[in-house]
Amino acid sequence: MDNSFSQRKRQMITKSGIGFLLQHMRGSTHETNSTDDESEGEPSSPKRDKTDQELNIDLIKNEDILQENAENQVIPKLTKISEDLSLPSDESFYSNLKPFQEISDCFKEGTTPNFDTHIRRFTGENNYVRSCKWSIDGNWLISDSLDRFVRVFEFRDFLPADEHQKQRLLHASHKLAFGGLIYDLNWHPALNIFATTNKGSPIHCWSASVDGTRLFSSFRGINDKDELDFAYSLCFSIDGQHLFAGFKNCVRIFNFEKPGRQINEIKTYQKSTMKTQKGIISSIAMCPTFDGVFAVASYSGTLGLYSTQTNACDSLIGSNDGSTPITHLQYSSCGNLLLAGRRKSPLIQCYDVRLPTKLLYNFQRESITNQRIYFQLDFNDHYLYSGSSAGDLLIYDLKKCNKGLNQQELKTEFVEPAHKIKCSEAAVTGLSLHPCEQFIAVSTGQRLFPSSLLLNQLFDDNNSLNKTKNGDDNNNEYISRGNGSLLDNSIKLYKFD
Repeated sequence: MDNSFSQRKRQMITKSGIGFLLQHMRGSTHETNSTDDESEGEPSSPKRDKTDQELNIDLIKNEDILQENAENQVIPKLTKISEDLSLPSDESFYSNLKPFQEISDCFKEGTTPNFDTHIRRFTGENNYVRSCKWSIDGNWLISDSLDRFVRVFEFRDFLPADEHQKQRLLHASHKLAFGGLIYDLNWHPALNIFATTNKGSPIHCWSASVDGTRLFSSFRGINDKDELDFAYSLCFSIDGQHLFAGFKNCVRIFNFEKPGRQINEIKTYQKSTMKTQKGIISSIAMCPTFDGVFAVASYSGTLGLYSTQTNACDSLIGSNDGSTPITHLQYSSCGNLLLAGRRKSPLIQCYDVRLPTKLLYNFQRESITNQRIYFQLDFNDHYLYSGSSAGDLLIYDLKKCNKGLNQQELKTEFVEPAHKIKCSEAAVTGLSLHPCEQFIAVSTGQRLFPSSLLLNQLFDDNNSLNKTKNGDDNNNEYISRGNGSLLDNSIKLYKFD
């Protein structure tokens, strides 16, 4: 009798404890519901207690809501247009194509080259534009120039005074001043935020908006001596959660959501291994198909394939034997092709990463300047756009390239440009394709030096240095264009329709 009574008593205590917990959980729900009803002006009515099954359903719903909120906090992946837009085949279209818009006034306030006083008066102002890049939504364009300013342009609708239809044009929004030479700048793949790096400063991320460009975050590259290093190249991961920065002999990785020092460091130069890249990391490109795989180029002329899983160089193209420095890299959208442009090289080299030891294509272009000349594939790998030191915008048709590569001979194919647009008398160094419309922005300008003829006249040197083997004057336009009226430092917008 006593045993059965004590057993029933324990069961009642257990039930009362569970009931207390359930009642406590329901209490917060009842208080919230009653507060909502009172706020609406309706009298609260007694509500029945939920059963255990209904409570389990509510818990499952809450877990789903939390999971959905967590997914919303993750930066969405990059989405690009999938429509294959073919360009006109008529050559007269490209020979007669004029800029849709040209911006040059804001670049006339530049800096004079650092020559002596008696030479400076012959050279004039030369604030040449180094690069230009569109944002992911195509509403903003940024550029950097010799005067150490980053200019932000807004691409919005504008109604001209003599027209009745609105046009989308670039408008100078604001500019950012930097204390040192600007090495690189790059847009976030999903947000209107761009990162910049300059000499002697940390990496800064800026938020572009109509109200103004504001500092968003800063990232510090700290070396093994606990000193601040400045980066030479920048690249965001495909999902935008990490920022990869190229330094001297290493690549540092930063968490975009947690500003501060690096979270990982990958050494590119190690004496103990043959797969090494010595020197400054000049360019980084992320593989669009494999997460954590990226390509690294250096001024030593080497090209390496890395992975965040191994934190080491998995494949090395080239050797540290004084090859021409690589200045720009880009992957194709399929992730199989990797394009590399070198300094003062007449070729854009195209590698197949599945067989990286052999060149697949050599795209020919004119490049007689030490400046970085950008190139870009369109979003469907149909056309390759590139600038040149001759002032031309070159367009290559990849669909017409010989893709049936002979695996026995492995011959490299030399590809000539399919179309050519004369943009300027100066070099076309920067270009960027609009992500949503058929616009392309190009930046023009180049370094200028006094001609040898000018120097000989000033210092009474032997004029025979100015004669070629045929006895004619050496009229090299690249070094003799010293008249300020001939300078073309601008951003030009072209439209293909």
